[in-house]
Amino acid sequence: MSPKSTPEISTSRLYPDWAAPGHTIDYRLRLSFGGDLGPGVRQGVAIVSDGAPLRGAPSRRGRHALVVAGQRLLAAVDAHLAGPALTDAALTRLCYVASFYEDVYRTGQIRQYSMLADRRLARALPPRAKICGPTFAGSEDVPADADFSRQGGLITWRTEDFLRRLGATAPLPQLRAKLRDHLRKELIAARGRSARSR
Repeated sequence: MSPKSTPEISTSRLYPDWAAPGHTIDYRLRLSFGGDLGPGVRQGVAIVSDGAPLRGAPSRRGRHALVVAGQRLLAAVDAHLAGPALTDAALTRLCYVASFYEDVYRTGQIRQYSMLADRRLARALPPRAKICGPTFAGSEDVPADADFSRQGGLITWRTEDFLRRLGATAPLPQLRAKLRDHLRKELIAARGRSARSR
């Protein structure tokens, strides 16, 4: 009986960064309690911005686009904290992107499967064509903006689509309720453990 050959892993496929959804949830919780994204995201943006060699970074033009996107991400979240203006879905998407900047801070590189390393994202358009949080005619009348636009066309990414890709098939309100119940149970259990250890 011949030994089975190990299948080769294709590097052309994109694999999810499984830590990113966890960081996204963490950021959303922080923001919902009035906190900011934390120093890791700002440091990650600063590392991408400083121009020093960075493993996994795209070309200079692509890196500049990541710098602009990171700065606009921070500005959009700061503006939201000053007076909430972003929808829940828009804020969640920004939190997801922020997780990849924190990963740069934690690892000192743009890892292979990072959203920031995707050559299609970094090189597809010149920086002036990538706009984070664009506003439209009437945006001041009805507080609204988009998350990203590409040559005038809106790029959408619904929270439900993101969760479905992760395998969550229940409706969003049900997922929120389950997460809320789980967190409450964990909090009660942690308080019980803390009380017993005294």
